Amino acid sequence: MYHPDDYLERLGHFPCHDPAKDIVIPVFFSPEKYRHSPLFGGPERNRTILGFFKGDLRLRDPRMLYSRGLRQRLHNLTLENDWWGKHKIWVGADPPPGYQQGDRFSSYSALLSSSIFCFNLPGDGWTARFEDSVLHGCIPVIIMDGVDPPYANVLDIGSFSLRIAERDVERVPEILAAVPPEEVARLQAGVRSVWHRYVYTGLKAYKPLLKKVLDANAAEAQVDGMAGDGAQAAGGVVSQRERDWDQDDAFDTLIQILYSKMLH
Repeated sequence: MYHPDDYLERLGHFPCHDPAKDIVIPVFFSPEKYRHSPLFGGPERNRTILGFFKGDLRLRDPRMLYSRGLRQRLHNLTLENDWWGKHKIWVGADPPPGYQQGDRFSSYSALLSSSIFCFNLPGDGWTARFEDSVLHGCIPVIIMDGVDPPYANVLDIGSFSLRIAERDVERVPEILAAVPPEEVARLQAGVRSVWHRYVYTGLKAYKPLLKKVLDANAAEAQVDGMAGDGAQAAGGVVSQRERDWDQDDAFDTLIQILYSKMLH
């Protein structure tokens, strides 16, 4: 009811983002959202899910204005063509089949940490799914024509993400299956090299929250080692580079961009 008209009518005849001068910055979330990410001291999981998205679908909207109809289309394709059974691709409002709601292995953070590719689909014309993907070591798959993720005009987004045109959503399994293992490894390494630029770890108020998450993951690893998921304990899987929490975070990156623009 808050968006009775199509988003393009609300926008008018001008773009809301000009990449020549504007900067899209990452969203600020509590580190609790990334509770089970290996980048935040969680276990390094076997990434057995090929493609993943969990979120609001608004299936009862007959006009499918929400998410440009993309979430709804992909969800229907997932069910109609058994993408989960055939390809381990899931798009839905609930965890994939075989994962129990409320189980720590089916939390949003755990599922992102268990996925190779994570879909970035719009909501009300805007999404934070790119940050969700990167901060779980999952390769972002951008499916929203004409929309740039944060820092897209500064970082080499193509070195750690994929983009699929909205017209090609029916070919998602084919496109993901065609990515060779060496390319997957290259993209994953790219995510690992830039993830810190998408989180505000350097802010003073963030540090006690981050410490709480790190301590909880360390304690959980000591209790059971997460062996049931074929995962390693938290100790040793987070590199020293990834533990330099205060260095080149999202805020530092923004200041660096502004400084560069000032010089030029």
